[in-house]
Amino acid sequence: MQKRKASKKQVLLQYPDIGFAIVKLAQQIANSSNKHYQAKLYLYRYLLNTYKYQIVYNRLSNKSVVAYFDLDWA
Repeated sequence: MQKRKASKKQVLLQYPDIGFAIVKLAQQIANSSNKHYQAKLYLYRYLLNTYKYQIVYNRLSNKSVVAYFDLDWA
């Protein structure tokens, strides 16, 4: 059970877009409809089909990192 909780936290921290979808679906558990069920299935299918995807860096790749951020987001 503890390992399962850690993996949920890991998803929320490492993948904020997926974490947002999980939180929004969890908020609707008490009053869920077929639309919520379909959204949950869509999310599960997405996770099942994309868990093997990863970004791989090697020596031949560009070594500079470019980051963009928005200070007005909050």
